[in-house]
Amino acid sequence: MPSIVLIGGDFRGRRLQGSPGSGTRPLISRARKSLFDILGVEALGGAWLDLFAGTGSVGLEALSRGAPRCDFVDSDRRAVEVIQRNIETLGIQDRTRVYVGDALKMGPALFEKTEYQVIFAGPPFGQALAGQCLARLDEAMGRSLHRLVLQYPIHESMPQGLKSFERLDERKYGDFFLGFWTRR
Repeated sequence: MPSIVLIGGDFRGRRLQGSPGSGTRPLISRARKSLFDILGVEALGGAWLDLFAGTGSVGLEALSRGAPRCDFVDSDRRAVEVIQRNIETLGIQDRTRVYVGDALKMGPALFEKTEYQVIFAGPPFGQALAGQCLARLDEAMGRSLHRLVLQYPIHESMPQGLKSFERLDERKYGDFFLGFWTRR
């Protein structure tokens, strides 16, 4: 199992367990660094939601950089076990909640009742889930949200005409984009 390395904050340089499955694609370090550079420090002022969390690398990076809490959702029990072990390794159990379930269902449900500063969603590629995720979150517009960041393959188009979100930016990293949206 390959490890992941946190690249910033209190836990910078800490190696964590990677995902046991071949279907999980942890966000590469270069893209993770850019993500936090683009969002800036104000994005760390509130809770995060990491959907399709996989290894949890994005949410763990946010916690390392000062986010007060992060919730993780993944449907793969092995991935959830990895996230939980990484949380224990860092000793930040009191700043996290980990859910096993369908991120397309649980994400909007959590979003409706919890205030998140940032939602990051990195659905598996090849299943056209990114557009579905964006559309469902758009319908569920929660209490408060600073940013939505979505990782999606370059060949997948995103829904247009969203009622709640406005696209701010899009950056290409190899075979995927990071798209940045904000509340209208």
